[in-house]
Amino acid sequence: MRVITSVEGKVPENKTKIFEESYAKIKDTELPSGLISSSLVKSKNGDKYKIMTFWDSYESIEKMRAVGKPKALELFENIGITPTIEIYEEIDKIG
Repeated sequence: MRVITSVEGKVPENKTKIFEESYAKIKDTELPSGLISSSLVKSKNGDKYKIMTFWDSYESIEKMRAVGKPKALELFENIGITPTIEIYEEIDKIG
């Protein structure tokens, strides 16, 4: 069963560029074991951002958290935002 973490917050327009650039830089770092994929998405009106990360298990999330603060959380906090965090279980998928 895959697990999805969702980290979401409103990013002020004057901070969107640095926020997007900071997310892109994560690609150049060592990614945690068990991370399948991660996407940065934003709402159509452009003020709400969400980082959705797919994991192979809850255990992988716990191992990542044991090493330090999650990068998705840090990205929001680095620009002064306290995001909403949710964890989902994948029930089914298409494609």
